Amino acid sequence: MKTKKNMTKSETIKATLKATKEKRKNQTCRVYELKIDKSHLNSESRHHLNMLFLEAIA
Repeated sequence: MKTKKNMTKSETIKATLKATKEKRKNQTCRVYELKIDKSHLNSESRHHLNMLFLEAIA
């Protein structure tokens, strides 16, 4: 395989897409439905949940 300096733009895109495809083979899509009563959570748990959803959106 050529070095990154010698690769054309299309070859770079092709290699990136192939790497992405390989990475996604090992991933599993999961969906969780939850009902959370915020009044029973301490501030640390509330903060942790907020951070989880921030990461999910990104």
